[in-house]
Amino acid sequence: MDLEVISTGTQAALILAAVISCILSPILFHRFAPMGEMEEVKKVSLFGTNPISFALAQDLSSSGYDVKIYKSDDRYPLGPEVDPLDKQSTHLLQSDYLLCLSNDEQRNMEIANWGKENHIPTVICRLINDENGKHLKEGIHIFSPYRSGKILLRALIDFPSLIKFLEADQPLKEIVVRNKDFNQYPVKNLSIGDALIIRIFRENDMIIPHGDTRIQVGDTLLISGEMELLREIKQMLSYEQSRRIRQSLD
Repeated sequence: MDLEVISTGTQAALILAAVISCILSPILFHRFAPMGEMEEVKKVSLFGTNPISFALAQDLSSSGYDVKIYKSDDRYPLGPEVDPLDKQSTHLLQSDYLLCLSNDEQRNMEIANWGKENHIPTVICRLINDENGKHLKEGIHIFSPYRSGKILLRALIDFPSLIKFLEADQPLKEIVVRNKDFNQYPVKNLSIGDALIIRIFRENDMIIPHGDTRIQVGDTLLISGEMELLREIKQMLSYEQSRRIRQSLD
């Protein structure tokens, strides 16, 4: 990086981790159910063996994702080979996220398009040349190191506390409001402890919440807080059977 604030590999891994953690789905779906029910772990397939993918895989694994790396470069022996014409790995086909991060742009596009054709929910493709995005199927997210680096550098200048926030141990999660008990419920009346609602996403609108803001069924709340507290909040807001949890938190 030109400002020598953080390394190129670290900034790329940081941005990708932030994309997955803050914009896409949460790490785990915590379902309201009898004690002992297993949590559903999200599967991530990383195509491309390089410092960026290794750093990201380590970060996501420590956060609870089921991560598998697929080799694209003989210099990095870790991970199985992936033939673009024979990608029948169970883990790959059942992935929630497919990240194509190799140094071969053509290969990235080929596997990203394959992933979208096979209905992998979220596909991210690393491109050096943004113009090649026109060759990707609709719905594939583009990760451009140049564009991401520029955004990060600008953020370091305009919002110097942003990186500290992203690197903090405090988790940041999306929670969808599905519990009808909380439809038109004022934010100030929510029992969420020390957690902080940072944004409310409603259809195409992004709302900065205040005490009198009312949440609605279908809203996505971006919340920062301790992991255990976020689990309780998700159970309270996301599932209709959560009335007793709501009462316990009150």
